[in-house]
Amino acid sequence: MKVSPLCFLLAVSFLAMSVVRTYSQVLVCDAEAFKNRDETQMSREYRAAYLRAINREKFEQLKSSSGGGGGFSIAGISLSGNASYEEFDQKREQELSLEGSQQSVDEAVHYVRNSFDGPGAQAYNACIAGLVAQQRGLFMWLLDTTDDGVTVKIHWRPTPGTVDARINVATDVQLIGSSSSLRNFPSRWPPDKEYRLILSRSKDQEFRFVVNIGGTSASVFLSRRPKLKDRSVERRCDSQVLASRGATASHERLTNGIVGPNSLGQNSGHHVGMFWVELPQPEWVYYVVLHPFRDGTAGSNTIVGYDSRGNPTTLTKFETSKGSAPIPIYLDINRSKDIKKIEINTKSSNGRDWWAFTEIEVFVCR
Repeated sequence: MKVSPLCFLLAVSFLAMSVVRTYSQVLVCDAEAFKNRDETQMSREYRAAYLRAINREKFEQLKSSSGGGGGFSIAGISLSGNASYEEFDQKREQELSLEGSQQSVDEAVHYVRNSFDGPGAQAYNACIAGLVAQQRGLFMWLLDTTDDGVTVKIHWRPTPGTVDARINVATDVQLIGSSSSLRNFPSRWPPDKEYRLILSRSKDQEFRFVVNIGGTSASVFLSRRPKLKDRSVERRCDSQVLASRGATASHERLTNGIVGPNSLGQNSGHHVGMFWVELPQPEWVYYVVLHPFRDGTAGSNTIVGYDSRGNPTTLTKFETSKGSAPIPIYLDINRSKDIKKIEINTKSSNGRDWWAFTEIEVFVCR
């Protein structure tokens, strides 16, 4: 989006952090209450910053709030119920290395604290709209952001009987991180007047816009966006390697390398089963080999892949018959890129037999 110098325009979408000042200097709409907690809807930039910002204390809080048990997930990183902070830190560094994130902890904390991501921004702006209708003061917030532009909304609602405010742009308006000119900014602002402004945004800089109207100030702020790797480069699958040996799984025996129909593995305990393997890093999965226990189970199966953000994709569905031979399952490679976790859902044909595998091997493109 190419943004012209300061102009007034209707905006349609919602994103980003907002700061509000009323006469009582109370932030009525608490931004923290609207932060995005849905890890499947986090942008890459927000997720990278969110992961980097988690310290030991925050990790323990997230672990405790998960309820323990079989395990929990932090922004797409699956962990066992007794996982340590060191284990999380190791997996986090693998993820951030793949993303190419170079943010420091301070930069990440700053970005998360001052940024919205996903549907929370719309709810926050709805709160601000309700606040404007009920409170008096100067309200200023971001409606929309792109890499090179922002849309700002300003509403001045002073006490009844207040006259037009005179604005000296040189002293009452401050704009940082934008090349937009302020020469068209209003020199007079009537009470209960509202404007929407589009401003340019300088690359790799923080954005700050401060306005003083009638003796009251308000501001909006955007942290510098994290730089991540370009993931649009097409990869080739010229060779395949085994990537699951020793990986975290629904049972550690599924990835310990001990195969054979009589080797111990994991059983479903029910005619419907679910087994999973989480790879050390996101991969382009080529095929999966299932090693049945003894003579196997006849039934229907679905393999689901989860990307690094936890988004699920059905990779294939297939039928199995009884037999002890390994079962290679080739996936749709147009759907199996950037897969972090493989999940096998099983259902026996007769509705009685349990499922059991001694090993699950995941082969990926290199």
